[in-house]
This record gives sequence, structure tokens and C-alpha cells, in this order.
Amino acid sequence: MSNNLVEYDQGVTCLNMMQTSPPGFNSLASLPRTVISARYGTDDNFTKEVLPGYAQDLWLVEEAALALKAAAEELLDGPFGFVVWDGYRPRRATLAMIEWARKTGQMWLVEEGYIARRSRHNGGAAVDLSLIVWDTQELLDMGTEWDVFEETSHVFNAQGSVLQNRLLLRDLMTRHGWVGYEKEWWHFELKNARSFPLRDIPYDKEASPEDPSIC
Repeated sequence: MSNNLVEYDQGVTCLNMMQTSPPGFNSLASLPRTVISARYGTDDNFTKEVLPGYAQDLWLVEEAALALKAAAEELLDGPFGFVVWDGYRPRRATLAMIEWARKTGQMWLVEEGYIARRSRHNGGAAVDLSLIVWDTQELLDMGTEWDVFEETSHVFNAQGSVLQNRLLLRDLMTRHGWVGYEKEWWHFELKNARSFPLRDIPYDKEASPEDPSIC
């Protein structure tokens, strides 16, 4: 296993790890121009806890991983790269998010779609990411941080360079088969994302496509 530690401007340490993904999934660790920052595998996320099922790698189903690779390869000729915060999400992590919302009196996040009961991430066909300046590892200004559940995170609720940066990311992803979510500038999914079964394979376990973890 080879580890490549990368730090970017907001003080988050990102770890690219070469790990084995289960059949049907691809690890994102080897993508070009891409830094993995699996923040649900740390307490640096909105729940302030490590979510169950996560580690430091991120996976996507093969179709999604290839689409993201194509987008990353387009970045090779320019100054930018990707930072990826989330990909495939074990079902148990989604349930933990919902339980957190219930315990903290914030079920409105579920009702308004910020926390999905059945997430496209659970099928491995959705990704949360942003753009960074590759040489400095600095995040492009998107107006909010990741997972800010407010109207300020809505894609078109911005002006000037912030809106330009959001549209730069959106246009890049759209060219490679991704569809954005208007309430979250960082979230993209495949057009056929709903066709992938929800899974509950933790990142530290290998499983076959027939694994009972299919939900």
C-alpha cells in the first residue's frame, strides 16, 4: 500500500490510498489530477463523527468511475484538479445521517432533500467534489464549503467569480455525462444513477455482486 499525503488550504489532510475495491466498483485513488478527502471517514463533517462504513478510500461503480476519470483527464491540460469528498456511501452511513438529524432536531434536512433517505451515493453513482488549483492545492472559491445545507449552496444562488467557478465545475461534469443537483453545487450523479442498487458494503470489506449487502 502506498500513501500520498496532500494538504490543501483549509487545513484538511487528504490521503490517497491504493485499496482493493469489491467487484463492480473502482477505487478513485489512482485518478489523475485528483485528491481524495474522504471526510465522512473522519470527524470533519457535519455530524462531527466518523460515519459507519467509511475508511479513507472512495469508490464508484465502474461506469461512474470511468466518467469521472474522463473529466479528470480533461483537467490535465489546465491549472485545475479535483478534490473528492464522497463517492459510494454505505447504506448504514445514510441511516446514521438520518438518525443524527432526528437526534439533533434537524429532520427538515431530510424533508427538504439535503439528506436523502435513499441516496444515489448508496448505489455508487454519485460524487461530491470541487476544483482546486493543482499547483497550490487551493480550493476554488465556490461561496460555501462542502455540505453547507443552506440556500447559499444552491448552484445559481451566487454572483461574480463564485458563480463562474460553480458553472466551470458544472459544465465540466456535464460534458462527461454527469447531472448536477441544484441545491448542492458539489453533488453530481450519473443520468441513470437510480438504476444502480443501493448497497451496504463497508469500505474495509470486499464483497461479490451477489453479496447480501444489496438493499
